[in-house]
Amino acid sequence: MRLLDDVPGRIARARALQTAITTGTVSGSKVLDAYDEASATLVDGAHRAKLIQQTDPSAATRSVARQAAEELHEALLALSLDPPVYQALSAIAPDDPVARHYRDRVVRDMRRNGLDRDPATRARVRELQLILHGLEQDFEDAIRSDERSAAVPAADLAGMPASYLAAHPPGPDGLVVLTTAQPDYLPIQRFCRSAAVREKMWRLFQERGRPANVPILQALLTTRLELARVLGFDSFADYAAADKMIGTSAGITAFIDSAADASKAAAAADYARLLEFSARTELDPWDVPYLIEQVRATSYGSDSRDLLPYFEFGRVKAGIMALLTSLFDVHFTETSSASAWHGSVETYEVTDGSGALLAQVHLDLHPRPDKYGHAALFAMDAGKAGRRLPSCALVANFPGPGDLLMPAEVRTFLHEFGHVIHYVLAGRGHWSGLNGLTVEWDFVETPSQLLEQWLADPRTVATFAVHQETGDPLPAAAVERLRAAEAFGRGLETRRQLVLATLSHDLHSATGPSTPPSDIAAAAHRGLLPYRHVDEVWQHLSFLHLAWYSACYYTYQWSLVIAKDLFTAFAGDDPGVAHRYRDQILVPGSSAPAATLVSNFLGRPHNADAYRAWLTTPS
Repeated sequence: MRLLDDVPGRIARARALQTAITTGTVSGSKVLDAYDEASATLVDGAHRAKLIQQTDPSAATRSVARQAAEELHEALLALSLDPPVYQALSAIAPDDPVARHYRDRVVRDMRRNGLDRDPATRARVRELQLILHGLEQDFEDAIRSDERSAAVPAADLAGMPASYLAAHPPGPDGLVVLTTAQPDYLPIQRFCRSAAVREKMWRLFQERGRPANVPILQALLTTRLELARVLGFDSFADYAAADKMIGTSAGITAFIDSAADASKAAAAADYARLLEFSARTELDPWDVPYLIEQVRATSYGSDSRDLLPYFEFGRVKAGIMALLTSLFDVHFTETSSASAWHGSVETYEVTDGSGALLAQVHLDLHPRPDKYGHAALFAMDAGKAGRRLPSCALVANFPGPGDLLMPAEVRTFLHEFGHVIHYVLAGRGHWSGLNGLTVEWDFVETPSQLLEQWLADPRTVATFAVHQETGDPLPAAAVERLRAAEAFGRGLETRRQLVLATLSHDLHSATGPSTPPSDIAAAAHRGLLPYRHVDEVWQHLSFLHLAWYSACYYTYQWSLVIAKDLFTAFAGDDPGVAHRYRDQILVPGSSAPAATLVSNFLGRPHNADAYRAWLTTPS
């Protein structure tokens, strides 16, 4: 398989460059060049292995990919924890400001990982990092491989869209098999009238990864805490925050508190309305998405089931690509690729307005067994000016070609393509280590959240939202009703996200390891959400982001604050704002701190005014 290309060769090339640095064969600015190329050789290989591990249909190939990822990660640790490399980088003083920024960032990260410590500390850090890499993969694998199912009577699916029922016919016994794959699960939660079916599927979905992840999560938290303590941090949350915009664990707590305050009134109003609508005094978690859809349909005239015929998968995909062309002057052309890992994967070449090739993008968009169960961009090659083009894969679990998408799935599609365009445009700088999505992790969601805003633009939506039977575009009035309807439930959804952010942080706080994870999850829910917490469900064991984001799930709301602020620049009459955004935010990658890029674009530091206004929009 080409994606799992010559791993020993990659490691050998990186080691040769590492040796050139440590022996003084290269000097001056060439030290940073050698480090960047060695690092990119290993990182790109590890990214490719990660992609195959999460998407390949063959268990044997996934196992080979995991081994490759571990070998590449070990080689990367050997590079980033090599004292002579650290000393050589510390000794240079590049004149170019971008090179200086890169050098400073690399040296900072090396210090953060113990390069200025004694040999015993460095050896323990290396050992702990290797253990953590394996545990994180174990945690993810336990969730990805645990797709659950239930059979329910066809009569219990009242309220489901006709297209869903057609795709889920009953068997000879009259039962319909439902799975925890997102195209099955999410519509059930939104539309199924049977609370019993919603509850059954909700419980199955929350408990993926159990019981395998019970000891894995405990080992993960214990090992992360030891790593942080060895490196002089009070908690892993402090360690994880140190290279982010937010800076500290205390900063994460303060931000979550401020976002909770901003969403408090809206969440209370949302819940009061749901109670009134349902004539109940308490709601369960599986009631909330369903009732929100009911209120949006009855009170705002925006029923997602009525909108489904306008959002055919292929048209939506083509429409989003056309939107990126109009905004950023990039063009997508489908091509064949020998590196595709499954027959359903599509490959596109991305070019600029002059026809110059910018990148290669793979789309793996439909569910299958043992595949990554959410939606995400997977890096492959970060790109480097004059040496290689960026390449990446968008992995998702949408219904198949010809099938219909819910508005929420269209939003997810836009979101993920926001990552794609950021990765593509940020892949042309001189330094691989500053290209792709190497910005601070609490900024990485901002461009994707910004692109979501175009779902509220009637002119954009009309270009791809066409009724599958009549051919009529979605009326502008319907888009306006959708926009107004989506304001309802925003407070509760924000607080649900803050529950996850709190869980993510508090599991990794100084006191987290001494508190059972289930207690932390319960406290987060009860402190932020008004509906019932289900004690006998262990949701944290299926919380996939605990592997990738560790203590930093707060980044979604932090990035959203910045995205809402950036979008204010698009509200005026500046015809060049999209190109300015492209050139000042996307193209630079991480050639400067994210706060600097944002300030340059806005002409001021970012603030939370637009975010707070969005949360308090009347519904």
